[in-house]
Amino acid sequence: MYRRFMTVGLICLIVIVAVPCLAQQQPAKQENKVVTFFKNLVVWPFSVTKQGAETVGKTAKSGIETGTKTATGAVQTVTGKPEKIKDVVIEPIKGTGETAVTAVKGTIETPIEGTKEAFESRQ
Repeated sequence: MYRRFMTVGLICLIVIVAVPCLAQQQPAKQENKVVTFFKNLVVWPFSVTKQGAETVGKTAKSGIETGTKTATGAVQTVTGKPEKIKDVVIEPIKGTGETAVTAVKGTIETPIEGTKEAFESRQ
C-alpha cells in the first residue's frame, strides 16, 4: 500500500513539474485583431495625454527662453552695451512667434502622434 502511494505521488510530482515546462515551449498564440484593436483603444487616451504634456513642456521652454533672452538683453543695454537693444526689441517678437508656432504645431500633432504611438507600438 505504501509503495503504491509513493508511486502515484512520484507520478503526480513529475506531471506537476513537466506540464508547465511543456506549456512554455509552445509558441504564443497570435492575438485576435479585434482584441488588439480594443487594447490599443484603451491605451490611446494615455498616449495622447503624454504627447500633450510634451507639447506643453516644449511651449513653456520656448517661452522661458524668450523671457531669458529679453531680460539678458535689457540688463546688457542698461549696463552699457547699446548693441544689445535688438535683444530687447526684436527677441520678444521673434520668441513669441516661435512659441506660438511650437504651440500650434504641437496642438495639431498631439492626437496624430498619440494615435501612432498607441496603435503602432502594439502590433
